[in-house]
Amino acid sequence: MVAGVAALLLVVVAAVLLVRAGEDESTTPRSGQPTAKPSLSTTSLAAYDTTDVVVARADFCPAISQEQAELALGEEVAEAESYANGDRAEVAPGVTDVAHEYACTWRGTAHSIARGWVFAPPVTPERARELADAAAAPRGCRTIRDAPAFGSVSTGVLCRTGPVKRVVFQGLFGDAWLSCALTRPRSTSGAEVEAAAGQWCVAVARAASSGPLDAG
Repeated sequence: MVAGVAALLLVVVAAVLLVRAGEDESTTPRSGQPTAKPSLSTTSLAAYDTTDVVVARADFCPAISQEQAELALGEEVAEAESYANGDRAEVAPGVTDVAHEYACTWRGTAHSIARGWVFAPPVTPERARELADAAAAPRGCRTIRDAPAFGSVSTGVLCRTGPVKRVVFQGLFGDAWLSCALTRPRSTSGAEVEAAAGQWCVAVARAASSGPLDAG
């Protein structure tokens, strides 16, 4: 009887060890196998409270990951570039000048562009209202009705130009005028571009608020 009990115990212990080994193998990646990347958390602009956000008038681009840019583009990044205050850069399509802002741009291959920029000089509320009013002036652009707040003085604009749709959100955070834009192929619905742009702008605002409080 003693021998039988001992044999039964050995069988139970062996079974437990096999189960634990199976669990370890399923949860621990084998050598040489890539581990799964954690999914990025996203926040809609409507759910993002900008009331207490302090944005630095400084370079925020390193705080934005390639994964965040790819999520905004809806595809892999094909090209990325940035410039800083005082650099000579293309500050607008076809316009090269000395920049008075910090900006970064990510491009895909299918007319998709994700961009963010912040003015280096401080901006007053009065000037912010002028900038907001002028945002919808370009041909093919219109103000987004009931656009979520992006700062204390803000605006959202949807533009249809050639083969693309472009959504721009701009706003005043303290004395910093922060802008973000997302361009997608024109076949993308306006609602989809607006939603993706909102999430992208939250990522830009979070990155811009992680630096020093004042760039000088």
